[in-house]
Amino acid sequence: MTLRDVLYDWFGLNRWLFVAVHSDGSSALDTVMRALSEVADYRYFPVYLAVGIAVVWGLRRAGRSAEIVRDAMWRFALGFAVGVLLVGTLKVAFDFPRPFFTVGAESMAPLCALDSTYSLPSGHAAFAALIATVLWPLTRAYGRVALVLFAGAVGLSRVWLGVHFPADVAAGYLCGFAAAWIAQHLLGVLARDRAAGVALLAALAVFTMDQSTKTAVVLAFGLHEPISLTSYLNLSYWRNTGTAFGLLSQAGGELRSLFVLIAIVASYWLRRFILASHSSPLQKYGFALILGGAVGNLFDRVFRGAVVDWIDFHWDSWHWPAFNLADSAITLGIICLVLAAVHDRAVTRASSLLRGTDGSER
Repeated sequence: MTLRDVLYDWFGLNRWLFVAVHSDGSSALDTVMRALSEVADYRYFPVYLAVGIAVVWGLRRAGRSAEIVRDAMWRFALGFAVGVLLVGTLKVAFDFPRPFFTVGAESMAPLCALDSTYSLPSGHAAFAALIATVLWPLTRAYGRVALVLFAGAVGLSRVWLGVHFPADVAAGYLCGFAAAWIAQHLLGVLARDRAAGVALLAALAVFTMDQSTKTAVVLAFGLHEPISLTSYLNLSYWRNTGTAFGLLSQAGGELRSLFVLIAIVASYWLRRFILASHSSPLQKYGFALILGGAVGNLFDRVFRGAVVDWIDFHWDSWHWPAFNLADSAITLGIICLVLAAVHDRAVTRASSLLRGTDGSER
């Protein structure tokens, strides 16, 4: 028994549900399901955002408070960006095929056009979950029931049309909820402590750039096939099961699991340090760079099975161990912390020189 049997195949239930729900194209509900799928297409994000902005403008014109709707639109915009990153990265990392590639029957063909062959997670389900989560605080009991039914119907439509397994839809819901929570948390911190909020946004930016470049490398390069840019720089695709810069790359499975545990604990404490009131702005940014890099490599270990390295500096036949943007961010973050420590020590020493041994001013 593998982890996939439990988390994705559901001991055969995932495939059974798909076959039971998927339409053969002769049902009267096919048009309704296509409409539901179309409404939750993430490419309509600008339309939904424009509607929200129009509502805010209308409320202000009417002299009514629009703050709660405005905040929801900020959560929606940031949550959408996070969701696109999560869904896109996970699709490439898992590389699970669409149902009709695995079921193998002609009647299992999809009833609508596909934008890719990557099945997990469902982008439509993630977008529907994001919409429902963002609108949840703006609605009451009946509205919330409608939001749950909307998200559920969108997920059902994706299985009905034959483009996703139920497990793909469930994973999409998790991505949508996670994106909404991350957006709300970041905006909340930004409202309370601007420096900490900017630092967390910087960590998110590091994670975004790191995962975007890794995904591009996985899609564009073959394993261990270098492309020379200059006489000292190559781009290449390497899978590193060790620590940063290829250290301990021959470690066994137990030690790699330990790396994952250490990264999780370290990420928790780095976030705590960023939110701490006694941390200086430079320290917060240093912690943020390390956090973004650590989470980027942690994401690789959990979802890709190994860290993707792609930057290869060399001089003649000597090569520096391959690394990635996450490793670079961690290094830069450590430099920021060292500079902050040197600055604090210099300030403390200067302050002590201005005071006498008894604490009085000279």
